[in-house]
Amino acid sequence: MEAIRSKKSLELILEVVPQFPIPCENLEQYTTPSDIAADMLWYAHMHGDILNKLVIDLGCGTGKLLLGALLLGARYGVCVDIDSDALQLAKEVISKHVSTPFDVVSADLRQADPPLSTWSALGSNHHMNKSVGCTVIMNPPFGVKSRGADFNFIRVAMKLCNTIYSLHKAVPKSIEMLSEICEKMNYQLLIISRYRFPIKWFLPKHREKKHIVDVVLVKLKKIL
Repeated sequence: MEAIRSKKSLELILEVVPQFPIPCENLEQYTTPSDIAADMLWYAHMHGDILNKLVIDLGCGTGKLLLGALLLGARYGVCVDIDSDALQLAKEVISKHVSTPFDVVSADLRQADPPLSTWSALGSNHHMNKSVGCTVIMNPPFGVKSRGADFNFIRVAMKLCNTIYSLHKAVPKSIEMLSEICEKMNYQLLIISRYRFPIKWFLPKHREKKHIVDVVLVKLKKIL
């Protein structure tokens, strides 16, 4: 595929990524809109955090963010999710559009300390090395169904990479918690963008077709 030359071109390609066939409410499987995904990726790309980097998407779903990163020149990708069906879709769609090598890893990251098998799966990959350039870019659960899951994803990301891009609810309590974690782990916290994130409801009990959530894109950078 030809090089991506604009954010709009990236957004159009990301539209091909399928949504969750049967979204799981408990896993907060809300599809990242292609315009938001493209904006996140383009910012990271323009700031030197994707090209020739190892890029990891925690809670990757069907692979939209990782596909975008590989299209923008990431040298290797890792897609991590608890949903095996979503991982299979991600594997298929990414393989169809890029030849760059990548891995898929099945893991539950909603807990503060994932099981040893998760770290074994990630650690056995010789590409997993902070020193060679590593970026996490993710849209974790908002922590509505699994309280604190959003921050557990952050803690896992900090064990893997020195640069992290992540979406979170734009509420003071969430930002305060992120600030506390960053201070403890010696990361700088930057608020990059704000979005109105549409969540399309999919259960009979849902009365609205979609619900809008105010979110922020944050960049966390290890202070070395």
